[in-house]
Amino acid sequence: MNTPQSTQESHELDTAQPTPEHQAHIEADIDRGDVVVAQATPDLSGFGVLCSLNEKFSLTPEHEQKIADRGLLNDWARATCCSISKAQASLAGFSVKSAGILFKGANGQEQLRPDKPRKKSNGDIIKYETKSGEAFDAILPTSPYTPDYWDEANLRKECYHINDVPYLLVTEGGYKAISGCSNGIPTIGLLGVEMGLTGKKSDPEKQRFLIPTLRKYAEAGFGFIIAFDADALTNSNICEAERKLAKQLGKFGVPVRTITGDWAPASVIEGGEVKNTKGMDDFIQHKGIEEFRAILTKAKLFGEKENDEAGERPDKKPPTPRKVAAQIKEDYGHQWKYDNEQKTWRVWNGKCWEKIEIGAFTSLVKTTLDARNINYRGSAYIEDVKKLLEHDLRQVRWLAWDNTQYINFSNCVLEGNKNKALEHSPGMGFISYLPYDYKPLQGDLGDGLEALSVNCPKIYKFFHEAMNADKRKMLKLLAIINALLKRRFFDLQMFVHLIGKPGSGKGKFARLCQKLVGKDNSIGCQLERLIDGSTKASLIDKQLVVFPDERKPVGINSILSLTGGDVISYRELHTPAASAYFYGSLLICSNKPIFIGDTTGLERRLCLVDFDNPVHEDKRDHSLEAELDAEIPALITIALSLLDSAVTQAIRGTGANQIMEFKLKEWEMKIETDSIAAFFDTELVLADSTTTPTSKLYEAYKTWCENSGLKPFSLTKFPRHLSELLTDQRLPAKWCKARTSTFEGLRLRSEHDEHPTYSQSLESLAPLATPLCTTSTPLDAPLENIPSKGLHHLHHLEDKPYQENSNNQFSSPETACNQEAITEIPVQAKENPPPSGASGANSLPANISTGAATGAEVVQDTPSSGAVGSKHKEFKEGDRVVITEVGHLHHGQKGEVICVSYGSRETDYRIKLDKASHNLEVITVAVPKISHAPVLMQLKAEEGTPC
Repeated sequence: MNTPQSTQESHELDTAQPTPEHQAHIEADIDRGDVVVAQATPDLSGFGVLCSLNEKFSLTPEHEQKIADRGLLNDWARATCCSISKAQASLAGFSVKSAGILFKGANGQEQLRPDKPRKKSNGDIIKYETKSGEAFDAILPTSPYTPDYWDEANLRKECYHINDVPYLLVTEGGYKAISGCSNGIPTIGLLGVEMGLTGKKSDPEKQRFLIPTLRKYAEAGFGFIIAFDADALTNSNICEAERKLAKQLGKFGVPVRTITGDWAPASVIEGGEVKNTKGMDDFIQHKGIEEFRAILTKAKLFGEKENDEAGERPDKKPPTPRKVAAQIKEDYGHQWKYDNEQKTWRVWNGKCWEKIEIGAFTSLVKTTLDARNINYRGSAYIEDVKKLLEHDLRQVRWLAWDNTQYINFSNCVLEGNKNKALEHSPGMGFISYLPYDYKPLQGDLGDGLEALSVNCPKIYKFFHEAMNADKRKMLKLLAIINALLKRRFFDLQMFVHLIGKPGSGKGKFARLCQKLVGKDNSIGCQLERLIDGSTKASLIDKQLVVFPDERKPVGINSILSLTGGDVISYRELHTPAASAYFYGSLLICSNKPIFIGDTTGLERRLCLVDFDNPVHEDKRDHSLEAELDAEIPALITIALSLLDSAVTQAIRGTGANQIMEFKLKEWEMKIETDSIAAFFDTELVLADSTTTPTSKLYEAYKTWCENSGLKPFSLTKFPRHLSELLTDQRLPAKWCKARTSTFEGLRLRSEHDEHPTYSQSLESLAPLATPLCTTSTPLDAPLENIPSKGLHHLHHLEDKPYQENSNNQFSSPETACNQEAITEIPVQAKENPPPSGASGANSLPANISTGAATGAEVVQDTPSSGAVGSKHKEFKEGDRVVITEVGHLHHGQKGEVICVSYGSRETDYRIKLDKASHNLEVITVAVPKISHAPVLMQLKAEEGTPC
């Protein structure tokens, strides 16, 4: 045909019928020696275009797809097959009710596979149609390259040779013949297993003879290999047809071999999936041509195989389990492995070594045995084979490439250091993969947050709102994602704890992390269930374990064991005990502190993120999560671009990435659940050159616990826990284990002691460490003169502003502080000096360096007004105020107090600004309730008076 038929044309032709006046005209154009030869005349509207012998065959897109699904859409198929309509098929002599694919051999033989096949009276489907009333032959696929391919001289060069004899393959059907020929094996396609011989009705003596093609090549001395479907041995009619055909071919003195039944009708392919391999074309598609060639090399002469089968008895013993296990090992040893550490089977699925449940693997072994037609008696045979395979395919220690350097994606393995994509390979040993294709991003990824804002605006907005626009906090979220993807938390020996009120975004971030690794690589769990061996077994392979909405107080032993980098022992029901490393990440969500009891060592393992900006329920956008999903692939690429050193700093909160608000939150969590920490916070004072007996401290501790309704630690445990607390917080006091146990640098707080508590000290330093404060957290400001007796122990907590890291990944032009812009900010002197024993001799210097802009004016706090000074609670609704915090986002803005909210630790002031600042018209200023609170805002001065 000049142009391929469209789908619409095909449907039209299925229903169109020629008018009586056109019928004679059409029949006059048909040459009865060919099937479809007439070219539709222009006046045959609606009848379609017919194929001509002089036209090139064409296939409709639907028929192309059907052939492609068989893996046969190649030049041989295009040269042998064409699409014809229902009307064309009817005129050509086929009794069909639909369009279909016409097979037209090089020898002129045709066969039709209709789209809608007919059914026999017994209900069987007639897949192929042959013109009735005509002599039939075999189908010889048309070569697209060599017109005289089937000439005897050329054919001998192409044939498969055994003992210098050229062999032709004989099978059933055009598809199988095309499959053989296109793979370099000349194959003859019979129209049916019974149609290698002529029919009895056509011979007066009711005898059957070889069809012309087979007779021609038998007389020329070609050998034959019969390759009917693999399930033929279970069908006595097919076996009898094969025997008759072989016998007739043998009469010409040529060797006849067979491979019918030499492969399984169903086979396990790469990845553990079971595929239909009944026909030789199916086998070649799923197992490969080389495995099929290997079967050809073992083809037996028909007489030999027939004698072997005749000598078999129904009760013949199957091959020994040892022999079968050896064969399976040879076939599937590169795809099946037994993980000795986890006592489980793994199957290579083309991307990773997937864990398979023991029962499922037993079923896989049974399927393999059934596919090999092994006549075993019962399940004991299967178990014997499985146990032998376990010994043969055991991996004593599972070895995999470094997950921190190689990331397994759906389409490739990314070599991070070289940014190079590698092909999946079983030798890499990966046990999971990310369910996303790796797609490198264009542009500069040096600044992680800048790249996030450009490529993932929805995720950037979520981070921005949840973290109150604090760039260091946003980068910590990005660093957590990096460590999650690269399994860095195993090396860091840490876990993530998201804490915050409902609606603050912690659950949304947890679900985002689950989607990043995929549902098959993550699991939900409860902390109280970690003591169960089956629970540990279910999560040991997971990349992420999420503990959502934890409410019950729990101990930390299970968490510490999972994050300690040690081997985890567990036992699943009905399986042997196992042990393995847990390389995944733990992510806990809670609204409040949950860890109780002995929490020693928790600080070193904890990566805390405080979600402190809850969104009102009326303003929550529940559609945002779906919008975030589309940006996940780009988010992965951006997160992986961060340097390992920068990620480590951000997660541990060290150096320029220390977030004092998070450290303060950690301490608040500790004093809520640890009686010794709470006692230290309220009743003890760090004091140089002071020694206090442990017994005295313990007596005070017991009294404090009794008054507080808490159960105290024992005397033997108290000093150790207190010492570990001081060490974890890096405080300059120590436990002296001399003859008399004492603590140096620590004393009890006196009744009139004005030293700030440890919590107050952290509250005072927290704003100093915030480079970009927000409207819902304490704001940055110069401190009043605070006695160093309560703060000098915090000098290790750096109050320097956020700075760029070595490769500018943690920098932003909006927030990175310019070292040249650091100014000495004077602070107000305290009016009342501290009492004796807390002199200001070691107080902080009168000038404190902050990240304020050069020339920023500092408003001195004067007691000229009762509403001015450190008594911020005296601000009231209607007061006109000015934001005086140096370096604050809204510094210098003026407005009116419209709402005052009193809390236990701070007072929140809602300020309606006179003019919008950074797209905000209303802001909140949170003022801590401590005696040395920084000056955050003042009453607005009279007109013309400088503030």
